[in-house]
Amino acid sequence: MSLPTCDATQEEDKPYFAQSRFEWTGKTIDEIRAMETHALDTHNKALEPLRQTLAEQPFISGADPAFSDYCVMGGLMWAKTTYAGSLLDDNDPVEAWRQKMLDLFDGLGRGTPGLT
Repeated sequence: MSLPTCDATQEEDKPYFAQSRFEWTGKTIDEIRAMETHALDTHNKALEPLRQTLAEQPFISGADPAFSDYCVMGGLMWAKTTYAGSLLDDNDPVEAWRQKMLDLFDGLGRGTPGLT
């Protein structure tokens, strides 16, 4: 999801964040937040090919994770650190894959701070 929100912005930086995003998008933070449902729906639809792939194999790259898995996971890690909402349902195959990815390298991904 590419909607800029200030969930991860420190309190003293929020006025600058809001002003710079208004200059960038022509919308207030509240107007941008109002677009969230549409953005989440778009995000969900975009993940459908990934769901189909993960229904047939454990990782995007096949039996083991590789470059494509890490590329997609990078976007989801960014979302984890900047978005307080939930992008995936618990029963989503992409969420099951994400959990496997978080467990790699002795759970390194689980130690990344995230918003709740």
